[in-house]
Amino acid sequence: MYFITSRIRTEGYTIKNQSVQWLKQHFNIENPQVIVTSYKEKFGRLLDFDYFIDDKFENVYNMWLRVKNCICFLVDYPHNHKYIPLVLRIDDIDEFVDLVLDDMLEKE
Repeated sequence: MYFITSRIRTEGYTIKNQSVQWLKQHFNIENPQVIVTSYKEKFGRLLDFDYFIDDKFENVYNMWLRVKNCICFLVDYPHNHKYIPLVLRIDDIDEFVDLVLDDMLEKE
């Protein structure tokens, strides 16, 4: 499992370390694989993503368009309401995790 981010650098720890700490705090994930890049779709292709979540429509659209069999989700925020999604709009990461786990269990 990979966590890919293009968040903006802030004071304190590096972007990667801030993301690692956030994932540990909120989801109790030890040693998450965090990739910091603005080229999310390229990594999606290289790593053959099964699932993808983002709040930026362009990232979700590019992943949906170019990464075969990747199930994509758009986090619902006011800044992306102007777009008509081709993918499922969700409220938050918790909903994403539930949907992915359900999908994985169905495939077993």
